[in-house]
This record gives sequence, structure tokens and C-alpha cells, in this order.
Amino acid sequence: MPNTAVQIGNLKNRGFKLEAKFWQEKWKSVETPGFHKSEYHPQLVKNYPLLELSPNDPFLIPLCGKSLDLKFMADKGHKAIGFELSIKAVNQFFHSHKIKAIQSDVGPFKRFQSEYIDIYCGDFFKWREANLPAIRGVFDRAALVALPPKMRQEYYQVFGELLTVGSQILLIAFEYDQNLLAGPPFSVPASEVSRNYASHFNIKKLSACEVEISNPRFHQAGLTHFQEVTYLLTKK
Repeated sequence: MPNTAVQIGNLKNRGFKLEAKFWQEKWKSVETPGFHKSEYHPQLVKNYPLLELSPNDPFLIPLCGKSLDLKFMADKGHKAIGFELSIKAVNQFFHSHKIKAIQSDVGPFKRFQSEYIDIYCGDFFKWREANLPAIRGVFDRAALVALPPKMRQEYYQVFGELLTVGSQILLIAFEYDQNLLAGPPFSVPASEVSRNYASHFNIKKLSACEVEISNPRFHQAGLTHFQEVTYLLTKK
């Protein structure tokens, strides 16, 4: 079995090493971490028709884990591309779907390549070294909310550079009282989304719904629900 630890390079924000270790330990400690969904994300299924995608358009899911949403997009005819830190999660994804993937080294990444799904195992912030095709859509369902505030500032900048005019992001954010409990997942209020994305994207709030929290760590802090807010961002 390959080593589940992926080496993280020299980042401006050294806190990323701690965050990477946190998520890697989540995958090491249990077969399937609690944040993994065993079904397609309902907001992706519901809002897919709003994405202005053409057949074969490359579609990105950052910090993808072993998300079934990669399979959903591939089944829609797109080249689904994921970035993930845990090689264990990547191996589990391809094994569970009986998909044969060719492994290769691309810059600092271990690339798992199949006909319709590619996953780059490594540090997403080194995306420039992955030689990606022109990404036309992004589903951020667990990446932004996984990052602490200082790291989110660098993360916001990625998509201003990575995406071209007309490309879209379907974004899921959580809102709860961050004073009661530190993340992850972190609370990302609408004011922060607007402040950091509005210069490069037109932002449309699609929905907000109350979601029950099953994590006992949140219950101990008195949190049983949070707001799940879905946005559609279109590059200007």
C-alpha cells in the first residue's frame, strides 16, 4: 500500500502543513471520514443545468477526497479533474468504481489518469505545475470551508488566475457562529465571499438551507445546525 502522506512544499503560509496533516490523519484514522458523502451532492445535481458547460469541458473539484461528484461529472460527459492530498482517498475512489488509472508524476503531483477522470494527489496550491487544460467549471463543495481564514486569502486568488471569462464556480459555504467553535469546517459568511470574489466574478446566491450537524464536536459546543449556502459565480 502506498504511503498516505504526500509531501507538502514550501508555501508562504506554513500553516498549510498543519491543515494538510489534519486531513491526512482523518483519512488514516477511519475508512471513510464523516465529511465524505455516499451520494452525489444534491446541490450539484439540482444546479448542474445552470452551469454553462459544453460536452467534454474540463471540470474541477478541489480537495475532492473520494467524492462521487467526480463520477457524476464524468457521466455527464466532462473531463472530471480532482485535487486531493490523501493518496488513500484517491486509491479508494478508483478501486470502489473499478476504474483503472494510470499513475505518473507530473511536477510535484502523483497523477491518476483514466479516460474521463483525473486526480492529482498533492498540494492544490501548486496547481500551476499540473499543466491543466482550460477549466470551464468548478464545484467547491468542501475546499473553501476546509481552510482557515489566512489560507482562504490565497485560495480566493487561485480562481481569478486559473479561470477564464465565462467559467463558473458552484460554491457551497457554511455559516454558523465561529465564536462557539473553531473549524474545520469553517464558517464563511456571504460578506467574505463577496469581498474576495466580487472583483473577478458575478455572484448569485442560489439557496440557503438549514442543515443538521452530526459531528459530536459541534454538539458539545451547542451547535446542532448550520446554514448551507449555495452560490453560482461567473468569471467576468
